[in-house]
Amino acid sequence: MKHLITISCAILFALTACDNHNADCSFQLRVQLEQSLSRDSVTLWVFDEDYGKRIEIASAKNDNNVFLFKGQIDQPAPAYIQFDSVTPPLFFILSPDSISIDISPSNLIIHGGKQNHEYARFIAEHNNICRKIKKNNQEYVALIENRTLTQSQEMRMNQKDSLLQDSLQKHIVAGITQSHPAVAHIIQQRYFNLLDSAHISGLHAPSAQ
Repeated sequence: MKHLITISCAILFALTACDNHNADCSFQLRVQLEQSLSRDSVTLWVFDEDYGKRIEIASAKNDNNVFLFKGQIDQPAPAYIQFDSVTPPLFFILSPDSISIDISPSNLIIHGGKQNHEYARFIAEHNNICRKIKKNNQEYVALIENRTLTQSQEMRMNQKDSLLQDSLQKHIVAGITQSHPAVAHIIQQRYFNLLDSAHISGLHAPSAQ
């Protein structure tokens, strides 16, 4: 089914009809930036998998560091906020919900939308594994610099690194193959290039619907 999107931000855009008899298709997206991150405007993009391309939906003007989008969408879709030509985009799931995104230099909080919570759980576990890998590497380097690394320690730490790297790869594969399609799309866009050839074969497993 193609995504319907209408935006009450001086632009109206539609890809298909929304069946209001079956569900409320309305969404409200509120993006708030800390003062130090202030922008004149931000742009909302949505990936349309039926057409295999991204679509620019609308830009919202700064209103006291708040950017507001309202409209309709018939099902959750992968989306992102573009701030400018150099700042990395912010990926999230646009769905028929009230969604708020609060951004500061040290924190990002997304409220609203079941699929955003699913994506947040993926990111949390991904970051957890990455922290363990970093800690193991730091301990390994410290032992080398102090010239106290024994052969048994080296074997144990290399084995731990291999297990953590494998766990990270499997986590990405599971995110792509077992998540909601909109979540899986973003995970594949952002993390596919981290997979080795052995784990890419795991992507042939059926995706969860």
